[in-house]
Amino acid sequence: MENRVLLTLTVLLLAAGGLLPLVNFAPNRLVSGRGIGLAELLGGARLLLLLPALGLLALGFMAPTRPRYVVVLLLAEGLLCGLLWLAGEGARELAAQGGRLVRTSFGSGFWLMAALCLLTAAEAVGRLTANPCLRALANGQLWLPLALLLASGRLDELSLKSMLIVRRCFIRRLLSTLRCYSVRWGRRCLLVSRSVCCAIVRPDGARRSSPRSTLSRRCPPSRCSVF
Repeated sequence: MENRVLLTLTVLLLAAGGLLPLVNFAPNRLVSGRGIGLAELLGGARLLLLLPALGLLALGFMAPTRPRYVVVLLLAEGLLCGLLWLAGEGARELAAQGGRLVRTSFGSGFWLMAALCLLTAAEAVGRLTANPCLRALANGQLWLPLALLLASGRLDELSLKSMLIVRRCFIRRLLSTLRCYSVRWGRRCLLVSRSVCCAIVRPDGARRSSPRSTLSRRCPPSRCSVF
């Protein structure tokens, strides 16, 4: 009995890798550029990046079991890291050939394949455990290799990383401004909620005085003389 969900996700992943560009290359910011597919970047030892995808395709024709879902999780995570590394290496090669004005960004194929890898990993995690805490930990560890690649400098030539580096000061100012506004509005909302609660909730012993009693207190009865 085959795993239909895994088989469908793997077929879509392979189709996205074969039909859509992995990265977009432009000689400068004024030119739209062209898309570079996965086949143009793969060569030599880089062909080993196809092994996780072939492994997922083979597991799609097998009966789903718990150990096989562990293998699916590892293969999906490895494929996602491999795609990100390949995009970074391609950007570095294109930057070395074209100079500083070269602009390389993620293509539609990369985003679609990354989403399918995450869906495959999430499906495997959901089949392995029903504990929400363990699911959160298993899905969170998918981002650790990506963070290591980002910190190692392998993605510095991509336009997304370059934009973040250039606009780092602006992003810090924006975050600090948003933090200040959130603190101010949080205090105002807290004060408003307190005043509303004090207006609605009253002590148990407090009674509303009737209009007659109020009128009698304000206007004492006049003394009439008896003739």
